[in-house]
Amino acid sequence: KCREVYRELVIHMRTMYQKCKLVHGDLSEYNMLYHEGKVWIIDVSQSVDLDHPHAFDFLREDCLHVNTFFEKNGTKIIPERELFDFITDPTLKDEDVEDYLNELRKKIDAAAPMTDQEKVDQAVFHK
Repeated sequence: KCREVYRELVIHMRTMYQKCKLVHGDLSEYNMLYHEGKVWIIDVSQSVDLDHPHAFDFLREDCLHVNTFFEKNGTKIIPERELFDFITDPTLKDEDVEDYLNELRKKIDAAAPMTDQEKVDQAVFHK
């Protein structure tokens, strides 16, 4: 079930970015509600517009917090950089999101554990 909720949440993050032109800025397990089989994002009033000078920094933090929570609960997560790219990619059409995530899931399921260099790259991306 966590895997399905994670998938739904990253789609919500993309929708907020692509359609609403917003970044939550404080997204974590404390700003998510699970009710009647769906995940709901709360505290959206604190979101920032994409023009905010720290919008990308906040989005990176949101990706980190979401991934940390779901990984801690045993969900195979989308690597932070790939999640960021999925959310911000303007060329990905809405009708292609599900197929994109399915292909990404296959790639993640087949991937070897992160190398030391990949861990360094991820840390650099987060800074």
